[in-house]
Amino acid sequence: MNKTTTKKILNALSIEREAALKGDFEGLNQIAKTKETEFLKLRSIRLSDADLNVISKEIRRNQAIMDAVISGVKSARSYISGTKNNASKVTIYNKSGTMETFDNRPSLNSEKY
Repeated sequence: MNKTTTKKILNALSIEREAALKGDFEGLNQIAKTKETEFLKLRSIRLSDADLNVISKEIRRNQAIMDAVISGVKSARSYISGTKNNASKVTIYNKSGTMETFDNRPSLNSEKY
């Protein structure tokens, strides 16, 4: 059972890493549920030190990626906020990695959040 749990956790971390690198926030949300389920299983089993070390290494790797994602989102949000009053259009990279231009002017029907 321990090896199965280890494999499931490592698989979930791999999926999480790929989703983060692709900017797939919905995928990150979905894999979070799987990760939670697998990590809760750790309460009732004991993994080997080797398994724990491998899992820990992958968690640190993903955390560094997630930190970069969060930083990127904050940077984009700040950039958009800064240009909101200065430019009518903003150009950013979309999910597929191509440039996309958006109208940055608020519409007459837009609501403030």
